[in-house]
Amino acid sequence: MSVPSIDEFVVLENDNVCVVGRVRSPDDEVLLQQNKIYDKQIHSLSDKKYTLERKDIYKELGVLGLDYGPEFQRLRKVGTNDFKEIYGVNEWTGSFITYMDALLQSMAMAAPFRKLMVPVMIRALRVDPRVLFEGLRKSRNIQAPVKSIEDYATQDNMEKVANQITGITEEVQVDVAKQDIPNVMQLYSVEVSKLYERFAIFSADMPFYFNAKSKRLVTQGIEVEDIMAFPIPRRADTMDLVTDSYEFYANEDLEAIEPLERKLLTDYVEVCKAMAAKVKQMGFKQMKCDFNYQSISDEEIQEYKNANNENHVIFRIFDKMLSELSDENKNIKTDANIHKVLNEIYANPEYDLSKDLINQISKNERMIRTLVDIVSENYVTTNDLNITEINLSSDVLAKDVDHLLTQFRIIPFITNYKLIVKSKDYVHEVFRSNAMEWDPKDDLSLKPSHLVIMRDTPDLWHKDMNGFIQDMSDNIQEKGFLLTVFRYKFTEPELALNSLNGKAVFNNTDLENRIKDFISISDSIGLRLVATKYDTIGTVALLFRQILETPKIPDQTDVINVTLDYNQWFGVLQEKLITAKDADNKTDNVWLTANTSSINGIIGLMNCVRLEPGGENSRYIFNYDNNSEKIDFTVNPYKEILTNDLVANVIRDGKVGTYRHLKLSKDCDKVLTNEYYLNLGQTRDLAGLQWYDLKTIIPAKEQYDFAGNRVTKHKVNIYSTGLSFHDVMLATGRIPPGPEVIFTDCTIGGEFAGRRIDTGERVMGMEAGRCFATSTYCSTHGMTHIPEHWSMDDAVSILSTYSTAYYGLIQKGRLRKGESILIHSAAGGVGQAAINIAKHYECDIIVTIGTEDKRVFIEKEYNIPTNRIFNSRDILFKNQIMEITEGRGVDMVLNSLSGEKLDASYECVANHGRFIEIGKFDMLQNKKLGMFDFIRSVNFIPVAIDLVLVDDIGFLPMFYEWVHKNCEPGGCLRPINQTTFKATDAEKAFRYMTTGKHSGKIILKMREEETDRRPLKAHKLLPEIKAQAKTYFDPNKVYIITGGLGGFGMELIPWMQYYGARKFVVTSRSGVKTDYQKFVFNRFHEVWKDYKFFESQWIVSTADGFTIEGTQQLLKQAQELGPIGGVFHLALELNDCLIEKLTFDKFCSSIDTKHKIFTNLDQLTRKLNYNLDYFVIFSSVTCGKGNGGQSNYSFGNSICERICEQRRGDGLHGLAVQYGPVGDVGVFADSDQLLTMTSIRKQRINSCCDVKVGQTKVESGGRQKRLVKELWRALGIDPDNTPNHLTLGEIGIESMFAVELQQELEREWNMKVTLNHVKSITIGMLKDYEAGKIGEIKKHLDDVRRAKANLLKMKFLIPYETHTRLNSVQKGVPVYILPPIEVNFAAMVELAQKINRPVIGLNWTREVTQLTTLKEVSEYYVKLLKNLEPKGSYEVLGYFDGAIICSKLLRKQIVGKAVIIDVINDAFFREDHMTDEDLLIMLLTILSRELPGSLKDKIQRDIKKEPNFNNKVKFIVNELVDLAGKGLVANDMEPIFHVMLARIRKLSEYRLNKRKKFSNRLKLAIAKKWAKRTGKLVFIKPFRFDSVEDVENCLDKSMDTYFLPSIYDNNENIIMEPIDNDNQFDLACTVIVDKIVEAFTYMAPKEMAAINMCQHYGCDIYVTVGTDEKKQFLANDYNIPVNRIFNSRDILNILC
Repeated sequence: MSVPSIDEFVVLENDNVCVVGRVRSPDDEVLLQQNKIYDKQIHSLSDKKYTLERKDIYKELGVLGLDYGPEFQRLRKVGTNDFKEIYGVNEWTGSFITYMDALLQSMAMAAPFRKLMVPVMIRALRVDPRVLFEGLRKSRNIQAPVKSIEDYATQDNMEKVANQITGITEEVQVDVAKQDIPNVMQLYSVEVSKLYERFAIFSADMPFYFNAKSKRLVTQGIEVEDIMAFPIPRRADTMDLVTDSYEFYANEDLEAIEPLERKLLTDYVEVCKAMAAKVKQMGFKQMKCDFNYQSISDEEIQEYKNANNENHVIFRIFDKMLSELSDENKNIKTDANIHKVLNEIYANPEYDLSKDLINQISKNERMIRTLVDIVSENYVTTNDLNITEINLSSDVLAKDVDHLLTQFRIIPFITNYKLIVKSKDYVHEVFRSNAMEWDPKDDLSLKPSHLVIMRDTPDLWHKDMNGFIQDMSDNIQEKGFLLTVFRYKFTEPELALNSLNGKAVFNNTDLENRIKDFISISDSIGLRLVATKYDTIGTVALLFRQILETPKIPDQTDVINVTLDYNQWFGVLQEKLITAKDADNKTDNVWLTANTSSINGIIGLMNCVRLEPGGENSRYIFNYDNNSEKIDFTVNPYKEILTNDLVANVIRDGKVGTYRHLKLSKDCDKVLTNEYYLNLGQTRDLAGLQWYDLKTIIPAKEQYDFAGNRVTKHKVNIYSTGLSFHDVMLATGRIPPGPEVIFTDCTIGGEFAGRRIDTGERVMGMEAGRCFATSTYCSTHGMTHIPEHWSMDDAVSILSTYSTAYYGLIQKGRLRKGESILIHSAAGGVGQAAINIAKHYECDIIVTIGTEDKRVFIEKEYNIPTNRIFNSRDILFKNQIMEITEGRGVDMVLNSLSGEKLDASYECVANHGRFIEIGKFDMLQNKKLGMFDFIRSVNFIPVAIDLVLVDDIGFLPMFYEWVHKNCEPGGCLRPINQTTFKATDAEKAFRYMTTGKHSGKIILKMREEETDRRPLKAHKLLPEIKAQAKTYFDPNKVYIITGGLGGFGMELIPWMQYYGARKFVVTSRSGVKTDYQKFVFNRFHEVWKDYKFFESQWIVSTADGFTIEGTQQLLKQAQELGPIGGVFHLALELNDCLIEKLTFDKFCSSIDTKHKIFTNLDQLTRKLNYNLDYFVIFSSVTCGKGNGGQSNYSFGNSICERICEQRRGDGLHGLAVQYGPVGDVGVFADSDQLLTMTSIRKQRINSCCDVKVGQTKVESGGRQKRLVKELWRALGIDPDNTPNHLTLGEIGIESMFAVELQQELEREWNMKVTLNHVKSITIGMLKDYEAGKIGEIKKHLDDVRRAKANLLKMKFLIPYETHTRLNSVQKGVPVYILPPIEVNFAAMVELAQKINRPVIGLNWTREVTQLTTLKEVSEYYVKLLKNLEPKGSYEVLGYFDGAIICSKLLRKQIVGKAVIIDVINDAFFREDHMTDEDLLIMLLTILSRELPGSLKDKIQRDIKKEPNFNNKVKFIVNELVDLAGKGLVANDMEPIFHVMLARIRKLSEYRLNKRKKFSNRLKLAIAKKWAKRTGKLVFIKPFRFDSVEDVENCLDKSMDTYFLPSIYDNNENIIMEPIDNDNQFDLACTVIVDKIVEAFTYMAPKEMAAINMCQHYGCDIYVTVGTDEKKQFLANDYNIPVNRIFNSRDILNILC
């Protein structure tokens, strides 16, 4: 579509604009660069070092994601010497579209980037048709016409043409027309020839030239100038992608459920238990709820309600009962209501319990898939399978089972699936036609089936079991299978519901007996139980096989022992297969065995052998455990294996099973980490944002920025980071990532504030992405120190905002004093920065904003007059501005608007003015701007600060210098107002920015800043979170890639390079030899010379990996470049052939290429003095699924897989990836014929690379098991007869084993473990560790580290000063904290930082220690507070004995507010006096936050051995000193513990004395006195809610302790805050801290900041508050007159 008169055109697709531009016919010469063609002899490209032919060109483009069909594959050949200039031949076939497209394709040949790049802008496309057509005729391929005349002139065509030419249309005249056909064909031929010549419809080879530096493309008659290409995200290839694990699963599995699924179900059961308890408490006496349950919050229950999951049937039943059967007092309604609701529940299919999550077992692959796979495996040579499912529940298994059967084999089964159901309504529509409804009272009619599936339901409980099993057995084909699903127990919520039914229902004992009877009856009629799967929740699946005859013990000639010496058994196996294939009758089974080593490829071998002629009778036994045990079929487990007659039998960890494909768990690529960063996910929306593990990203020793400048970088712990609109646009997919995506996979987050790791200095800086992170590496020029008077949030707020404003207004715009300026989007970060700069330059400021709230903000915050604030949502501002400037306009416009608003803004610029454009939308759209205004000497200045940061290494130092000069009071630089979000609320922060409601800067806080702003050496670790793991490579290490010059290897290397790798050694027997290899290899080296950021080393080694000597040579070559980081084994040799025709040499060759090279690398890399990060074999799906003719290849791959398993068992990396066919490169790249009948599809190479090679779990039971067994022997103990609570230190571990265990644990969890930590480990923890349960020992070590860290924070010194400041706040009513029981304020530091008022701690000095009663202590602190605060304007906080003092101060009306944390538990303070043992137990309870549970138990055991009280205290001190190690300040620890014990005793005595005086009469008097008091009390009570029967009674007793009114008196001055918490002494608990902060917070920080700002500008301030307390606070602390403070709840006051 072209627009007349203005020469503009637009290309549309489905009414969407694709291309816009201008077209014109120039007056002078069009073509400028034709000499580039004529000066070179391009056609032959004989002088070019590196060339590619058409096939390789389109392989290369296909790898990038550009898939071209035959018509568009027009590039014949390309060549180059330096990859800066590309020459080539492009075939013309008569289509200008395909010809031009191919020319643009040639650009990709110059770049090694593996990103999908597409042209987004062409500055000029010049075409001279005359030159083009002349060139086409000169280059015409005479021997290769596009189509001959005869192709068009068919008989049918000629008849039509004849009719048209002669005008004969009636049927009677057709014969005449036919007689003229030869003449018509001749005429047609002439006309077509003219057409061909006119429009050049023929084949011609046209030379072209492309310059990668100038981005200029030239061919005869066509020149393309300045082509700009941008990377675009490739579509994720995940639709049909299967990501399975391949692991051993025992046939008898007592935990057949994935941990995540188990947690989901157990959490759901706990919620249902809590709901059942609520129903019981409501008054349902008949409901049985004799079980323990957890307290579930209302929020969590509401989440379940909101989810409205149809599978949460039990939850919805209880919810219905609670909502419909309780009155307003939460009591049960009448019996009539009960019966009505219960009848509704029983009658409504919506509440069918078989639909409940607990019964939805079809998705549990570990239970169902493993059993279905056993069936599939034993019928793998059968094409058609008959399946019958008897299932009267709503959870029909047909869809899932059919899918599992389909995907088991590469060539899927043809299934005939029959269903017997209660109702067809439950059946998926695909299977409904094969379903039959059945009543259990009727007889069962079945057809012969290979597999019968039976789901046990209550409908079958009363059916005759003997007859039912016999009916099923009679219809199972010989050696067929019966898969049954039973409930072996009910969950507690189900039992509770069953108790309401009123009918006789099975209990758990009945269920167990039913299963036992079923197994017994089945066994008696020849159905042998071969596999059992329990899900731990309540369901069991049993697989039976019909075995009517006991198989005979095989003859020794039918047993083949498979070893790594193939010569011993290959010929025997070959002979057996040939014999079986040629035999007329079924031959005896052949048993392949492997029992000499756990490294054996028998699994892969057998998976393929079974699919070859004669292989259907093969079975195998692989004894993974006992490699020396003789296989004797007369003893178990071999006797059972023989009887069951299953194909696959692997014995591992004492159990029989085999290897199975199961879906990877949802959290398989999640890791716990305290180093993480935020990045975009697969989907381009805010829901796709997720945290990624940062630990795997390692900086290079020599570092370069994107522009190739050598830089020095330092690690910075990030505290705060700023969110920009650019980040939001990227995250939402509104704009594509720019060229920077070529360099980094994370382009969001460009600014930060934090502390340098090396110096501890507070710094702020800017980096090109990945700053939404816990840490970053920043160049020295990219960061600077933070001014002392700024917080880190302040620092972040100025970086991108002021750098943009500084560059645009000052550096480029040359802003001068007194000029006028228009600032758009003034409430945004850059807008506010610009206002501050303009104010400093005393400019006449005009602004635009988008909302009324922002107008108010700008007026108040910056005193901009109302007549200078306009609306940015329309273009009326132009007229208004021209009016107030009397038609002159403004000297400068800072613009961020687009479209017509940009035009209107541009027209507001005065003569000689400057237009500063910081928005990118119109620039990316190549918007045209009128030239007329340039006559007025108007400057248009675009600001692309991201480009400046990349290209100008000197900009940031210059900017930082300006910042430091102007950040002091009176300067033009002030921090922008901030809206802060926690890192965990990152998505909320992004969403908030999209609303447009924010003003200023949005900050993500990664850490809380310390009050001490001096450099810190000690850096706190952040808590661990579960983050996405992503594979990165260490640029300082070398990666060995065997077979690295093959198709896969040539793509793996650039992928690895993008993710960090810089050093590669690839092996190849023949070296670089093909044109494609030469082109890619040399392009890699040549291009990266100009891109220092990617500069890499790539060496090709011809060392012989088949020998130890050759492998040593290979490792030596690699180590010359640096330490080895990993091995990737890609080498392969395919000799696909059925075994019967396969030669022994070819059999060995395929295996050895996989096995020998990998084994040599494994053995020799183990001898290195460091572990490899990666050790990977690229295996094949044929190894796991089997494929006839690839037994040798699969055998080799299977050996390598076992090597990987062994490595993981030894704590080393080992990963085998079973790839399917790859579509872009390799043997399947050019053919789909072999895949048409299979269940698998090709995978793109980029998808193959994205398989996360970093995620491999270290198996338990290998190295750990051996280590612990050696430890038992070294200790000389029998673990089964040794108490679990004993520690290794108590037993006496030798230092050698302690160090070995220490190293093992450090390697396991990548954390520092001391010998003291090792000695604190108990026997019980080691037993769990040996069994593979690492959770308890990990938790213990974490607890020890946490306890040590907490102890090191505490300084055990008795202070000399009477008080200590706990924060740096100067203004506000002070808060005094009474001395904690621990005597120091370590636990209060974090709390004090969060209170925006002065916080002072009252110390427990040596003087106080001399006091003997609590009364004397109280009097001391009352007197001290009078001295510190003579006017009495303060508030107090106390706990333990300090809480008593707080209540006294409040009773005497000395303080305005007191906050009491009641940690006193009546369990500790009994009626009589406390014994010494009671005191010590109390002391340990108080210290429990600092003590791991096992250590606390040990101390309690050991102090009993000490002779006296003082020795017991000394023992505790010594244990804690040992735990904390060096660095603990413990000078007064023992005296402090005696002080703590004395305080406990004083409090106990005080309580006893007061209890004697306490009476109801006294309680009444207290209530009357408190009714007259004005002081406020906040009473915080932490305790376990479910530990008491009556919460209100518990709270009332607590009030008595402090002589406070009863909670039933409803005193308005007392606020009760009960908190559900395990450890009442843990004052650092977030919930407790939040409650305290809330109690001492009068106003929000933003409100106080606004008042401070207004006072700074001398504003007349009016405020509204909600309480008298806040009114008094503002009058006292901010000196706001009382007549300026109004009640926000009274509209009349506001009108005043």
